This record gives sequence, C-alpha cells and structure tokens, in this order.
Amino acid sequence: MKPERILFLDIDGVLNDHAMCEVPNCCTIKPACMASLNRIIHESCCGLALEIRTFHWAVVDDLDLGFSACEQCGPRFVRTNGKSGLNHVSAQQIIDVFNGQIKV
Repeated sequence: MKPERILFLDIDGVLNDHAMCEVPNCCTIKPACMASLNRIIHESCCGLALEIRTFHWAVVDDLDLGFSACEQCGPRFVRTNGKSGLNHVSAQQIIDVFNGQIKV
C-alpha cells in the first residue's frame, strides 16, 4: 500500500501566469500548466489540496467524508456524482455558496 500523497496547490502563479482575462479579477488557467498537474497526479497517484486564502470557501467532492455532518463545512459542502463529476447543478450550488445564497 502506497503512503498517502497530498499535493498542496496554490493555483495563482502555478496554473496561470497572472495575466488577467476579460472578467475583472480573473486569471485563466493555462492548458500546459494543467497538463503538467495532470501528469503529476497520474504518475504519483497523489491527492490534491488547494490553498484557501480567504473566508469565502466551499468543499466539493464525490464522497461525503463527514463534511455534511460538520457544522461549519456542511452548508458549504457540495457532493458530486462520482461517475459524472462536476456538472451545471453542482456548479450552481458552489456559486450559490460563494454568492451568499446558502446560509452558513
């Protein structure tokens, strides 16, 4: 059994080059950077932990892992279908969390 491997990832400056897109305060993820990240994940079988720098956060996963029972995480947790992944419904739920539509 391989030990758990977790890559702590700060997206800004790692998956983009800080060049702003048309949307204010938005940077575009570069496909070449994403391909390199995919290679790391596939060849090392690591998990991913994204760095969170603000209080505006959400949790998205196909497994509950106890998030829904957590008082602080529960309202911010969006569960996806493991066979289909992120879709327009779960994307809207995450947007609602960030836009204050979900009471936390």
